[in-house]
Amino acid sequence: MDKELENLFPASLQQATFEHFGPQALGMILLKQQTTGKGPAPLLPGPAAKLLHPNETAQAGAYTLAKRRSEFVTGRICAKLAVGEFLAAKDSLPALAPSTVEIVNASTGRPFVNLITSTGSGNRPQPEISITHGGAYGAAMATDDPCGIDLQEQKDTLLRVMDKYCTAGEFRTLQTSLPDMGQLTRLSLLWAAKEAAKKALSYWRMPGFLDLELTLPVLKPAGCFAFSLVVRHHRLPGKITVLATPFDQYGLAVCILKEARSHAGIT
Repeated sequence: MDKELENLFPASLQQATFEHFGPQALGMILLKQQTTGKGPAPLLPGPAAKLLHPNETAQAGAYTLAKRRSEFVTGRICAKLAVGEFLAAKDSLPALAPSTVEIVNASTGRPFVNLITSTGSGNRPQPEISITHGGAYGAAMATDDPCGIDLQEQKDTLLRVMDKYCTAGEFRTLQTSLPDMGQLTRLSLLWAAKEAAKKALSYWRMPGFLDLELTLPVLKPAGCFAFSLVVRHHRLPGKITVLATPFDQYGLAVCILKEARSHAGIT
């Protein structure tokens, strides 16, 4: 793979995901932010320009801020590569050209996959996907089930808005469970864990940060951390697990929901 498209996703978190959520087709991609040029369309170096569908190229070109354009482009490329990994793991399905995989947002903002081929999507599985970006990186995952991924930078903002996402009880749980970890690292993991859970749960209904409560000490599968969250909403699954790990100066978290898609009467 070209150096600019090198997958940096931590092997420990990928292994923990397989171990905790069970064997499954899975794509997990983390890339450095792709550089885009100025002007009405993204100017991408090397092979990256060939990965976008024309609709995505047009959408990226509508962003006037280079930072926002780079985030969009990086997220789309991560999602396409994650879909490619998913399809390769799904009964060894042949790969699709990334430009034929369009990532579209539903009216709720939740991303979904539109496979554009000469024969249509046919019997190809349509994976669930989730996308995140933060600071210098973007990431995405593709699975059979509703999922969420989040990347949160360790920065002072986490302290200033702590009451929005972290209760006093959760703060104590983090201190007790992760005593050797810095405060910003702990908070970045909690934020990322809750955000990943929110994205996964948005398949049914998007909860708030404080609708999710960290109740149990953090475990450590495969060198990562398992956050047990109680979901305080009667139309959502009652308890879920999110896996998280520090990555560079970020907290990175993933969540996969194995519940039936008919949960709470929602299909």
